[in-house]
This record gives sequence, C-alpha cells and structure tokens, in this order.
Amino acid sequence: MISNPFQRKGRGGRPIIIVNNTKYNVERIDTSCPWGVEMVWAVISIKKAPSISKIQKIVIGSFYSKPASKKKQVLLDHISDVFHMMSSKFTNGLYFVICGDSNCLRLDPILHLSAQLKQIVDKPTRGNAILDPVITDLHSFYQNPLIVKPWPQTLSPNPFCPKPKTKGPWADTKLLQATTHHHPPITFKHEGGVPQQNSVSKNI
Repeated sequence: MISNPFQRKGRGGRPIIIVNNTKYNVERIDTSCPWGVEMVWAVISIKKAPSISKIQKIVIGSFYSKPASKKKQVLLDHISDVFHMMSSKFTNGLYFVICGDSNCLRLDPILHLSAQLKQIVDKPTRGNAILDPVITDLHSFYQNPLIVKPWPQTLSPNPFCPKPKTKGPWADTKLLQATTHHHPPITFKHEGGVPQQNSVSKNI
C-alpha cells in the first residue's frame, strides 16, 4: 500500500495505491510531492515476466484535486515532471495509468504529455460529470468502460474495474480498481491483443 496522508490539512482526499505483491513487483518513485498536492506514485512489473513482453513496467499515479483547489497548476506540473522523468529512465516497455478524483481540474495538460495518452472514462461518474478520469496509453487493450452500481458503503466503495482484451500474464484478474467515496463504479472489459496487467487499486 502506498499513500501519503499528510500532504495537506483537513479532511477528505488522501489517494492510495494498493498492489497485490504476490503477483507484482512494486517500486516507489524516488521523487518528492509538493506540499498541498495529493498524489502518490508506484511502478509495477509482473513477477517472472518474459523479457519479450510488450509491457515491462507500468507507472501508476493516483491523485485527488479538491474543488476550488489552489494547487491545480502545481499538481499538473508535478505530473508532467514525473512523466518525463520516468519516460527518460525507462525507454522500452513503459506504460502509464494516471487516475483520480479530478473535480474541476483541466485534463488537457496531462493528455498533451503524449499523443498516446487517452482519457478512457466516457460516461458520467457523478450526476452529468466525469469526475473520475483514467488517463492511460494502454487504452487500445481495453473495452469501453461500463458504469455499474456502487458497492455498499461498508465495503470498499464505488470501484473502477478495467478488464483487458486478451488473456496473458498481465490479465489474470484486473488492471486496477479505483474507488471513490461517492461516485459509481466503472468496469472495463478486455477483447484480443497483447498480455496485460492487473491488480492495482487506488482509493480517494
């Protein structure tokens, strides 16, 4: 579990990444997060993955941008810095999944980091708004998202459950399960392609 609950004062937010470490190697990213920016990072790789696997490492970023935040640009700059740092460190087989509770955060600056990045949540997650984006360059390996009913509040609430398009060492369960306190879950299904990834989750 990777979290940083002391990034700001007050209640709410606090992103977290939870990884099944029986299946995945997990690394923290060696970078500091600016005060007031709620974001955590991890790099995962499947244990005993073949060297010919198309996907070698996945950088997972989980963030929370509260409504009327004064740290929006700082958050966007931080995401850009980490994206470029990791892209220069790992040149082959590297992919990104950046997700969170965005509220009114502009996503264009993140999408413009690479032509391969796409925001894959295409249906409202609260009211008529998409507040829970998933930005990734793995989008070609996943079906369109499906909104489903929230889990009971006594359980981990309201998940995203992306499912890959084909089976393989990265696809035995799910890519990531992202939950929020009040937003409905989104499910992604998998259809044909290359070996995929799973078993990462983030809670906001």
